[in-house]
Amino acid sequence: MNKRLLSCLSAVIIICVSASAQTFKYEIDLSGLGDPSAISKPFGASYNEANGLLYVAIAGSFAANNNVVAVINPATDLVVATIPVGSFPEDIAFDSTTGDGAVTNSTSGSVTFFDNSNNVISTLQLPDPFGIGSCYPFGITYHSGHYFVGTVDGSGEVYAIDATTHTLEPSYGFSTNYKSIGRMSVKSSNLLVATTEYNSTWSGATGGVYTHEIFGASTGRQVNYLTQDNLGTYPSASDMTPAIDGVFMTGLDFDGMLYITDSDGAPIRAIDAHGHNGYSLATSSDDTLLAMCELTTGAVVFFDAVNEEYVGELTFAGMPNDAVFASDKLYVTDQANERVMVFDQLPSFVDRFDHDGSLSISNSAPSLGDTVTINLTGNPQETVWIVGAASGTATTFNGVNFLIGPNLINYGSSKTNHTITRTIPNNPALSGRHFFLQGAIRDNTVIRTTKPFVLIIQ
Repeated sequence: MNKRLLSCLSAVIIICVSASAQTFKYEIDLSGLGDPSAISKPFGASYNEANGLLYVAIAGSFAANNNVVAVINPATDLVVATIPVGSFPEDIAFDSTTGDGAVTNSTSGSVTFFDNSNNVISTLQLPDPFGIGSCYPFGITYHSGHYFVGTVDGSGEVYAIDATTHTLEPSYGFSTNYKSIGRMSVKSSNLLVATTEYNSTWSGATGGVYTHEIFGASTGRQVNYLTQDNLGTYPSASDMTPAIDGVFMTGLDFDGMLYITDSDGAPIRAIDAHGHNGYSLATSSDDTLLAMCELTTGAVVFFDAVNEEYVGELTFAGMPNDAVFASDKLYVTDQANERVMVFDQLPSFVDRFDHDGSLSISNSAPSLGDTVTINLTGNPQETVWIVGAASGTATTFNGVNFLIGPNLINYGSSKTNHTITRTIPNNPALSGRHFFLQGAIRDNTVIRTTKPFVLIIQ
């Protein structure tokens, strides 16, 4: 283990709210692990609650794939074992009943299964629908006796695997219709899948969330969060992580926003990420701190998940790929180097906003031609206002602090309740447009705001 401070750190955490200082502690050196002809650059990471160990996929490089999973004891931050797997392992998940695990092997097009004593049980070869050598499995998650594996070959397939027999369950697998699939999360009976769909000329893409009823007959629902064409960098939905109140944080590796998503994949709010993009996400065990890895710029970005706001960031010469909380520390894999970065003195947060009233939207992801109703309820016989903006940039207007802006639109006011109904024009140019909404509530001489909402036209 290498405990020297990183000389390559080029910035420090900027804490914008009162909290314990976030510090970098040390790095865990992974060099020499796995194939001696390949470097030991890590990819995904996951914590196994059954045995209290941290698992890191050692993928290597695209030119020289590696083929092991490193097992780290968070009590000592030492590598205590390695597990031989397929080529370029990426994402790891655990059976919550047995503690056994599985890892996706991207280049090999397979999934390797291992027990919680770190012994390989079996390997399952996945279909190769396009005959290109691999379906390139990436995201994997576990739910109710099954692993679900997403692919990035463009087929859009999600494969269901029986966690006991390690065989495919075709009746529970499904297709997202030719999309590339990132990491996934489960809520009740729904599997939420981060998706990317490239346009016909491969000059742009749409990032979104596909929601599928896991063991039901549902055909699934796609909600698009962002579409951009004619760009060198594509919008890519990459990861989701559970948040407070049963919702999810959703990251897009493009647009400088962090989205809050409901259990049906629909948008609730959009948080200004100060220009950073969400490649991977992790929430602390108390759901108050969120860490976001921005792969391309070498930034780990921190958010107060209670008050839903940016806290600060750390940039370094590397590629933070995945983050996981364990033993009151944050572990970040660095895909550009042979290390895992360890952070300690993690802050926690309490609700600081004095929000008031209730704002609701009948459909936050309407299609062209749909009718949307927005309703605001405030205090009896007191004035309420529905306010809109074209972005989620916080602003102050007439002494009231809004979390949307900077240019505000007044959609009208009433006493106690105010409702507006709008029909989305049947204009294709509106697809992908974001509208940010917030309510203002009078309480005697004080004006408070509701939590903000985002509406994204499909």
